[in-house]
Amino acid sequence: MVEDASSAYIELLGLMKDIYLYNSAWSAVTWESRTSLPPGSFSQRAEVQGLLGKLYHRISSNPEFGKLLDSVMNDESYDSYDYIHKRNIHLIKREYEALINTPEELLSHYMKQISITSREWEKAVKKNDWKVFEPEFSKLVDIAMELGEKLMDVVGVSNPYDFYFNEYEEGMRADLISKIFTDLTKSIVPMVKKYTPSISNLRTDFINRSVDREAQRRLVDELAELVGYDTKSENATGKLGETMHPFSIGRYDDTRVAVRFDENDLLFTYRATLHEFGHSLYNKNLNREWMYQPIGMEGGFGVHESQAKFLEYMIGFSPEFIEFFFPKLNSITGDVFSDVTPMEFVKVVNVVRPGPLRTKADELTFTLHIIIRFEIERDLFAGKLDVSDIPAIWNELYEKYLGVEVPNDAEGALQDVQWSSGSFGSFPCHTLGNIIVAQLVEKMAKDIPDWKDQIGEGDLKKSISWMTDNVHKMGRLYDTPELIEHVTGRKMSAKPFLSYLDQKFKTLSSL
Repeated sequence: MVEDASSAYIELLGLMKDIYLYNSAWSAVTWESRTSLPPGSFSQRAEVQGLLGKLYHRISSNPEFGKLLDSVMNDESYDSYDYIHKRNIHLIKREYEALINTPEELLSHYMKQISITSREWEKAVKKNDWKVFEPEFSKLVDIAMELGEKLMDVVGVSNPYDFYFNEYEEGMRADLISKIFTDLTKSIVPMVKKYTPSISNLRTDFINRSVDREAQRRLVDELAELVGYDTKSENATGKLGETMHPFSIGRYDDTRVAVRFDENDLLFTYRATLHEFGHSLYNKNLNREWMYQPIGMEGGFGVHESQAKFLEYMIGFSPEFIEFFFPKLNSITGDVFSDVTPMEFVKVVNVVRPGPLRTKADELTFTLHIIIRFEIERDLFAGKLDVSDIPAIWNELYEKYLGVEVPNDAEGALQDVQWSSGSFGSFPCHTLGNIIVAQLVEKMAKDIPDWKDQIGEGDLKKSISWMTDNVHKMGRLYDTPELIEHVTGRKMSAKPFLSYLDQKFKTLSSL
């Protein structure tokens, strides 16, 4: 960075630090709300979160930002600023312009409604009834539409849905991702049909054996130690909790992971834990030289998902890692799987088995689950369907793409927490994550040819360090397509992902 940065630039970064610290406080409140809030405290907490949303808007849209931005950009030294300076200014300007065009009361209403809708979603899941969720979710969608309509011109998109999609991945549009998804569907649907029959020859009786919660807690602790997510030392910056739907939150020195334990589904705990650790390690390993600067924050959500998929699938579901970890798994669970071989476990956790649940989907069918959600979101925001239509459309698409009959609302349109929390536009990024990680790993394999042998010995340090150096520490220095090209030397492409899938399942089916 240049040494003669103006005082206005330094002051601007100071204001940004205040905002990011405020976000840290918001994360802590959200964490408690989802993991340990007393049942009777919900109404008050909804009011608190509504107020925090209002205060956030006031801090972030402070007119002083505009004055400082003008001062920096009109300063005679601006032309001498390096890329990092100018990238910071670009990111601040982009966010500030969106905020000053966001009505404070509307944002407060939106954040309060998210809190209410999230609680109604939990009730609806327990009652297995979409109708319980529908009234408050309809209100949330209406507010989200109003907000998107007010801000879509500000960020340069033509419809409310693209406003939300753009919030997760700048530059992405529904029409562009629709084309990508169409191409993926053409390749993945035939693969699903090709590799699904192998299940008839698999032993699957052990996968839902009961494992008590304490053993599952020990499993999570063991995985945390292996990936380097510190929750135990005197300098620990990680924290583990329990929730209905796994999530991670926080940055730098305060990162938290919440998991869900199911005594009859250890595999869910295993995969969800690794997935959330991937998210959390990314936020923990952001470049500390840029701490509290815009470029020091995490990149697009597709990049974030790529890091979660890396630990979950590329490592956690790999034959090499399972061969190493299986004896530990048996020890932790009290030899629940003592009559099972590591290869039997590898085949079962990777089996292609179309089903109704995204969080339990195999690596091959997962993309089809995402396409279903994307099509519903896109059409909902385009006014082509109403909230009340979602369960029927959901069931229809599951039959169309996966040949699956959805048994009920809890395992259908109610299964995800994202819509209740207003995370519209985030689902397509899950598949972008798959595309991105396949291309990253293709490059990593050239830099670390024996990386699979290393994870087969339980040594994840070099592969995680490679991701830290090439992805985590890059923060928001580049938009996603630029980052991928910078790291891999190639434009972002779905070809490595499709090649990876075909090769993996072809190999597994031959074993």
